[in-house]
Amino acid sequence: MLSISFGEEAANYRPVSDCVLKAVPFILNLKPKDNGIPKTLSYFMRLIVRKLF
Repeated sequence: MLSISFGEEAANYRPVSDCVLKAVPFILNLKPKDNGIPKTLSYFMRLIVRKLF
């Protein structure tokens, strides 16, 4: 999708496989208590960054 939207500029972004390695475990760890809580991309990214550092 990035290549469609950004053309050659897409090469400057992380590969999808890198994002998947971080996003899938997070998504699989969502619990019923998380239901109804807004989870935006920026929310996910903050959590991922916290776990990385």
